[in-house]
Amino acid sequence: MRILSVYFLALIFLTVIILIILLSKKENIDSILNDRRFHYFNDAIEISSRILLYKAYCVLPNVLQSKMSKNLSNYERITLVIHISSDYLDERLIAQANAWDGPISLSIVVPPNNFTTAINEAKAKIFDYAPFIETKLSAHFIYRNIDGCTGKSTATDQQFDRLYPINVARNVARLLSWTKYILIADYEYIFSEGFEARMLDLATTILDENPKTALVFRIFEANGTINEMPRTKRTLYDAYKRGDAIEFHDKYVNGAHSIPGLKDWFERNVTNPSLSTTLSYKRHNWEPQFVALSTIPFHDENFPYPIRDNTELRWEMCRLNYTFQLVDDLFMVHPGIKKKVGALSELKKIAWKSFHSALQQFNRRMDICCQKTKSICPRFRA
Repeated sequence: MRILSVYFLALIFLTVIILIILLSKKENIDSILNDRRFHYFNDAIEISSRILLYKAYCVLPNVLQSKMSKNLSNYERITLVIHISSDYLDERLIAQANAWDGPISLSIVVPPNNFTTAINEAKAKIFDYAPFIETKLSAHFIYRNIDGCTGKSTATDQQFDRLYPINVARNVARLLSWTKYILIADYEYIFSEGFEARMLDLATTILDENPKTALVFRIFEANGTINEMPRTKRTLYDAYKRGDAIEFHDKYVNGAHSIPGLKDWFERNVTNPSLSTTLSYKRHNWEPQFVALSTIPFHDENFPYPIRDNTELRWEMCRLNYTFQLVDDLFMVHPGIKKKVGALSELKKIAWKSFHSALQQFNRRMDICCQKTKSICPRFRA
C-alpha cells in the first residue's frame, strides 16, 4: 500500500511537471492576454483571445481598440492607416494622433530577436499613451510566425531582421480598419488643420460617383520637431519662403513627390477644398499621397523595403486606370528635411535581388489583368 501511494504521488508530480513544460511555451503571449489592463483601461484597451495568422506572421489585433471603432456611425470616415517598428514607437504617436481627427489603424511590428522584451516594452508604451489616443487609435501587434505564434523561439532570420516587412504592416493595418475611406501613410506625418472633415466633404461625393479616383494632396517636409510642424497653408508658405519647408524629399529624390503649380497653390485663397486638376501618371518614381475608397488594391508584399515598396501601389492603380485628382488646400508635413541616403543605401543592396524578382512578377501580373493600359503608364523600374 505504501509503495502504491509513493507511485501515485510520483505520477502526480510528473504530470504537473509535464503540464508546466507545455504551458510555458505559451507564457509570453498568455501573460499579455491575461494582463487585466488589456481587458480594461478606461473602456478602451481590449485584446482578442484569438491570435490571427496572416501568411508567415502572427497578428495580435486590437491590443488597443479605439472608441470610434465601437460606433458604426463612424463607418463613413477616413481611417489613417499607419505602421511602425516597435523599437521606433514613442511619444510622436500622440502628436500624430492629435493632428488627425478620424480613426487610426496602427500596425506595430515586433522583431523576432528579443521578442519577449520587445513586445512587453511596446505593450507598456501603448498603456502609457492610451489616455491620449484611445478615442481614435486601434493598435495591432505583428510578429514572425517562427514557433506557432507562441513567441518562445529564439530563432532568428537575419534578412527578416534587416528588411522591415513594410507592406505586410500596411496591409494588416488596412485589414483591421473598418471605414469606407482610407489614407495610407507612415509614422510621424502631421496633417493640415481640419484635414479629415474637409477631405470627407469631397470623398463622399467624388468617390461615390467615381470609385476609381484617388484624391491627391501635397506633401512637404519642414525643419523642427513634430509638434512644430506648420498646419495652415499660410504658416507652411512662410516656412517655405524661409527655406524651412520644401516638397517632400526634394533634396533626396527630386521629383518623386513634386506636383506642378506649387506657387499658384500657395497663393490661391481657397475657403473650401476643391478638385483643381487631373494629374497624369507619367513618372515612374512619382508617389502621390491620396485618400481613396478602402477597395483599392492592397500593397504587393513581394516588393521589399526600401525599393518602390510604396510606389508600386500607384503603378497598379495606374494600370487599373485610376484617376489622380489634385485637391486644393490640404497637405501633410513630415518633420525634418532629408538630404542624405544614409543607411538606406545598404538596405537597398540587400533588397535588390528581391526587388528585381518582385518587379518581374508584378509586370507579368499587370500584363495579364490590364493590357489595355500599358501604353498610358510609364515603364516601371527602380
